[in-house]
Amino acid sequence: MISQSLYLKLAAITFFLPLCLPAQDAGRGSTLSVDGVPGEAATVTVKGKVYVDVDTLVQLLGASQQRAGSRVTVYLRNRGADDPDNQAKLSRPFIVAGIELMSTIREWRHMIITSTAGSVPFLEERAGPYGRNADSKLSLASTAAATDADRSVLDLLNKETDLMRKFNDKYVALRKSSLGVLPEAVENDPLGLQILECARGLAALAGSQRFQDVLACH
Repeated sequence: MISQSLYLKLAAITFFLPLCLPAQDAGRGSTLSVDGVPGEAATVTVKGKVYVDVDTLVQLLGASQQRAGSRVTVYLRNRGADDPDNQAKLSRPFIVAGIELMSTIREWRHMIITSTAGSVPFLEERAGPYGRNADSKLSLASTAAATDADRSVLDLLNKETDLMRKFNDKYVALRKSSLGVLPEAVENDPLGLQILECARGLAALAGSQRFQDVLACH
């Protein structure tokens, strides 16, 4: 299956070879074929460089084009939602929604740590808006999930949010019990460190745009 990046590279490096090219400058002809795409296009090699007629290339790729003066714009076909490679990738709307959720969780975790270590009063009241915001962002991520990869990562986002809720509830309960917590204890809490490690794994998935299980989230 041809990749979108290959489409872009082909469209960027090819142009129409004028028919009036001097015969002595023209080299031997050959053909261009693209993996996963039926058919082939004739090419001409000139001074070691391979050229292909853009009309032929557009037809080969099932694309379309628009010409305005000396500018030619090639529009690549949209790949269907049922394309196996599409289903294996994280969709951009889902990535954006996931990043927003993780940003909220990062701020929530930081607030719990600093407030608990600093004995800031009214921890439950301060934590409430963070929890509601995380629920809202998680709902948006769920709505944005469109591919198999999205839905697999959504399960990890749910797990990360659950871990954060447990972390929140633990220190809210300690505050209600008037039990003091040493700053280094909350900063090095295994649950808090797990949340951080899970977040790092999820960030890596956003960068690769592919699903891979993150053990720290379980």
